[in-house]
Amino acid sequence: GETLLAARRDARLKSAEGEFAAALATLEEVAGELRAAGQTQTLGYTLVQAANIAAAGGEPTRSVALAREALAVFDRLFGPSHVDTAFARSALGHALALEGRHAAADRELERALADEVAGDTATSDFHADTLERRGNLRLLEGRSAEARVLLEQALAIRRANSPDGSRAMGTTLVLLEQALEEAERRTRCRPLLEEATTLLAQALGERHPQRQAAERALAACPPS
Repeated sequence: GETLLAARRDARLKSAEGEFAAALATLEEVAGELRAAGQTQTLGYTLVQAANIAAAGGEPTRSVALAREALAVFDRLFGPSHVDTAFARSALGHALALEGRHAAADRELERALADEVAGDTATSDFHADTLERRGNLRLLEGRSAEARVLLEQALAIRRANSPDGSRAMGTTLVLLEQALEEAERRTRCRPLLEEATTLLAQALGERHPQRQAAERALAACPPS
C-alpha cells in the first residue's frame, strides 16, 4: 500500500517536471500490481491519474483508453452517476476533446458536470476541472463567449478553494485569456497572464514549458 502510494506520488512529481513518459511507465506498473491484488477502487484512481498525464503528455488516444477503463471500474463499483464515476468521465471527456472528437467529449463533460452537482461537489476543485475542460472544448470549437463563462466559473471555485493560488488556477487563467474578446484584451490580458506566470513559476519553476508558454503569451498582450 505505502509503496504503491509512493509510486503514485513519484509519478505526479515526474509529470509536474514534464517527464510524462516516465510518469506513465510508473503508473502502468502500479496499475498492473493493483489489478493483480484486486484493489479495484485504487486502480480506478490510478487509471484516471494516468489518463490525465497521458493527455498532458500529448497522447490523447492513450488517455482515452485509460479513462474508459477507469470509467468502467467506477461504473461497476458505484454505478453510472456516482461522483467517482464522474471523475473518470471528466478525464474521458478531456481526452476525447484533445483527440478531436468534440461531440463525444461534450456529452461526457455535460454528464460529468451534472453528476458532480447532483453529488454535492459543485464547489470542489474536481468540478472546477470539469468546467475548465468544457471551457477548453469550447475554445477548440471556436465558441469563445461560452468558453469564457465556463472558465470564469472554474476560476471562481479555484479562488474560493485556494486563496493563495495554485498551478490549476494558473492554467485556468491562461485559458481564460485565450477566451477574451478583442475589446477585453487591452484591459484584462496582462493582469490575467501576470498572475498566471507567477503561479506557474511557483508551482513548476521558471523553466517549465507551461510557464514559458504563459510568459510568451504575456509578451504578446496589447498595451493597456
